[in-house]
Amino acid sequence: GDWEMDGASGAHSAAFSLPYRDTGLASPCYYSQELVDEKVRTASDMGFQIACHAIGDNAVDRIVTALRKTQSGVRHRIEHCEFASDEAIDRIAKNGYAIMAQPGYSWIDKRFLHTYDQYLPDEMINRLKFRSFVEKGICICGSTDSPVQELDPWQQMMGMTQFYNEDESISPFEAFRCYTANPAR
Repeated sequence: GDWEMDGASGAHSAAFSLPYRDTGLASPCYYSQELVDEKVRTASDMGFQIACHAIGDNAVDRIVTALRKTQSGVRHRIEHCEFASDEAIDRIAKNGYAIMAQPGYSWIDKRFLHTYDQYLPDEMINRLKFRSFVEKGICICGSTDSPVQELDPWQQMMGMTQFYNEDESISPFEAFRCYTANPAR
């Protein structure tokens, strides 16, 4: 199955635990925890790999909570997983979920768009992680998120090696693995 827990930060529809800087409002997750638990459990019991869009920390927490209740042994994945809390990162690592990441967007945003600075509280921007996922052994697979971004894996790998929060950057070799060995896992 493919679900969306929330929208995008630029559209003010990503589900954060803190309100947006420019509006003072927060967006909710699209589905209740109970409904997500039920749908994830049903799909997992049928042997499906769950693929779920989650950008904001509340959305990531919601899908991680539901996935933790599965026992299929399938490597479920989270699309984006952009603003995960440290606790969510630990749970993702412990349970062996994969992340489909598009850090080329944050690379572009930092240099040209500046929407994160305009819309998001500093606490959320500080949650932008990449190296932390790698260091915990989480399987990160590169993705372009086309048609949102161009079908250029090199732009995504540049975003990995020159990450938004610079101390979260990874090496070119590690970035290349996100497009080769990791998806094979």
